[in-house]
Amino acid sequence: MKTRRVRTFFEWWNTIPDELKKEADFNSINENSKKMVNSINYILLKADISRMNHIKPSIEELKYWIDSGQIKNSSFTTPTFI
Repeated sequence: MKTRRVRTFFEWWNTIPDELKKEADFNSINENSKKMVNSINYILLKADISRMNHIKPSIEELKYWIDSGQIKNSSFTTPTFI
């Protein structure tokens, strides 16, 4: 069985069309973490509804981002991205 390469968060983020990032109101990776989470959630939902499966990360990628600290949850309600 062939293993699929797991992308980093930033490798995935660079595949998102600029117009979708703008629509999601994502301005900077250093902005308020709650706003960033909302932007990422918007993109994931929009990709699902629009059947843009090619931009959706895999479960393995999401887990990797969290486990490796690329997406760090410093508290239950305020995730931060590093």
